[in-house]
Amino acid sequence: MANDGLAGLLAIVSASELAELRASLGIGHGSRVLVVNTEGPTDPESYATICGDRAASADANRPGRSA
Repeated sequence: MANDGLAGLLAIVSASELAELRASLGIGHGSRVLVVNTEGPTDPESYATICGDRAASADANRPGRSA
């Protein structure tokens, strides 16, 4: 999960050693940040647990995905 967009953002906003990066990005207490993750489920079991069976079925049936 180290490459996850949200995990990266959480590190940036919470790690004291990243204060300079936060400042250079203009991220502060009042900031609003939009994170868009586009990767599909790399762990189908956890994905199904979190999103439900319908979400896993939808992913399996998306175009370009072999059955």
